[in-house]
This record gives sequence, C-alpha cells and structure tokens, in this order.
Amino acid sequence: RQSSYDTPPITDEQIRKLDSLGFAWSLRNRRSWADMYAELLLYKAKHGTCNVPQKCPHNKSLGRWVGKQRQSRKKNSLHPSCVDAMNRAGFTW
Repeated sequence: RQSSYDTPPITDEQIRKLDSLGFAWSLRNRRSWADMYAELLLYKAKHGTCNVPQKCPHNKSLGRWVGKQRQSRKKNSLHPSCVDAMNRAGFTW
C-alpha cells in the first residue's frame, strides 16, 4: 500500500524533459554541469588544454568532474549535448 507521503513514479517522457533541461538527479551534485563546463573552459584558456589531471592540485573538483565525464561517456550515460560540447572544447576522451 502506498502512503500519502509517497510520490508517484515519473514517466519516461518526464525524465527526458527533465534531462533536456539539465536537471540534477543527485543532490550531491550541487554544481551544475554547465558550471563545471564553464570551469573547464576557463582552465583551457589558462593552460591551453582540457586535459585536467584528476588530482589537479589547484582545482580538485574540476579534476574529479573531468574523470566522471569520461566514465559517464564510457557507460553511454552522458547526454549527447554534453558530449558535443566537450568535443567542441577539444576535450580528449
């Protein structure tokens, strides 16, 4: 039996719409994908490359984010628009 506090499941269509808006599915991901992508572009402007070390001493969160993007792409779970943006930036997978 469903309690009055349970929320009904959302449909696949609703999930697609939320994904297209860049909805953050995890509360742990406090910074949006667009924010981290902007940081990547700043890093590239300063260093001439998108190859951020995973243990980047001056920006650990960007280093971890870059690693997660590679993992997500390998799992085919990175949104195609994100892959396109990373490719346009010259990101090396």
